[in-house]
Amino acid sequence: MLTLASQAQGSSQVLVAFVVILIAAAVFSMLMTRLRQATIPGYLLAGAIVGPGVLGLVADSGSVDTISHLATILLMFGIGLHMEMGGNKRDVIPVTAVGVVSTLVSGAMLAIVGKALGLMWPEAITVGLGLSMSSTAVVARILTERREIRQLAGRISFTILLVQDIVAVAILAIIPLLANWAAREAGAGGAVESVSARRDELLLMLGQGSLKVGMVILFLLFGRFVLPRIMREAARVANGEVMVVVSGAVALGAAGVATLAGLSAELGAFVAGMLLASTPFRHQIAGQLEPMRDLFLAIFFASVGLRVDPSLLADRWWQIAIGTIGLIGLKSIVIGVSAWAAGAPPAIAATVGLTLSQAGEFTLIVLGVASGAGVVQPDVVGPTLITVVLSLVCTPWLMALARRVSPRLAPAPLAPWRSSPAMRE
Repeated sequence: MLTLASQAQGSSQVLVAFVVILIAAAVFSMLMTRLRQATIPGYLLAGAIVGPGVLGLVADSGSVDTISHLATILLMFGIGLHMEMGGNKRDVIPVTAVGVVSTLVSGAMLAIVGKALGLMWPEAITVGLGLSMSSTAVVARILTERREIRQLAGRISFTILLVQDIVAVAILAIIPLLANWAAREAGAGGAVESVSARRDELLLMLGQGSLKVGMVILFLLFGRFVLPRIMREAARVANGEVMVVVSGAVALGAAGVATLAGLSAELGAFVAGMLLASTPFRHQIAGQLEPMRDLFLAIFFASVGLRVDPSLLADRWWQIAIGTIGLIGLKSIVIGVSAWAAGAPPAIAATVGLTLSQAGEFTLIVLGVASGAGVVQPDVVGPTLITVVLSLVCTPWLMALARRVSPRLAPAPLAPWRSSPAMRE
């Protein structure tokens, strides 16, 4: 009886927290719309205000964790569902190169900064790679609202975001390896490992890696041969809700199977979305899930706001301010220079650099998974989280700044060693 009562009480707390978050998100989204600002920063502010650091309307950590985890899984599924390298085919190769190079260079430079600040290499690498991600949700929403997503700068930015999303999946996949590295560094003061112990550890890692690779292969085979048949049967039913129910079952089922295989649930949901995107019913599913995707975004960013600690911001405001400015400046330069080197006009390159200078939702997901695996310590997660939130809040203004600054760079020359027509049309 006591167990049932405690379970009922826990479910009630989660439900109340969920309702409070939705109400706060709705109020702030209307307020931001009235102020002609992006709504996603409003969701972050809503979560911060109703969270334990301010009003305390949602103070139970278990409720916060449950809501945040579910919202993250559903958001990852929605991002995977929209994975399509659209636009001009000639854009793909040069822009993909820009996305990969700028992400790795930004991640490496940020990792070096983290190491200089006293982090261990696994922690510094994880934080650096996480911060190198930009926000697909925020940038795509603003570009769509301003009808700029099909312009050259918008196309380049969106393609780079898709490349970053794929890189983020690879980062999630290597977090267990980084966790093992971090555990070894933490125990470096102990006895020296024997050769046999290292061999056993290597064999164990290879076995775990083989299991994960095998699970990914099974996912792909399921998506290639089984999933289209299931979706075809669901499409034959006149009631459209069957397609939504089946899609949700695939997303949560993939998340559960990925967890059993030692992968992250977020990675499983993302792969499920990509598999559904490869079926002939992609556009039908995306159209039906679009309103729900907006709801997932609201819940996800509001749940992120719940974790913001205002006292930490008050105590270390100057460090966080320098970190935020440094992050925006570094990513703007690296992404902008990479786009210019690939053949983009300087004005377009500067616009792309400022547009993608923030951290993103994948940063938050990587931090959450890495924190749970013991790679990133809580005293690092707190300031990094606030830095991410501030960079997201600044995004609309940075994109507006790009529109004012870029015309002044129009007379600047193209890169002499690279002049890609696809980056200039």
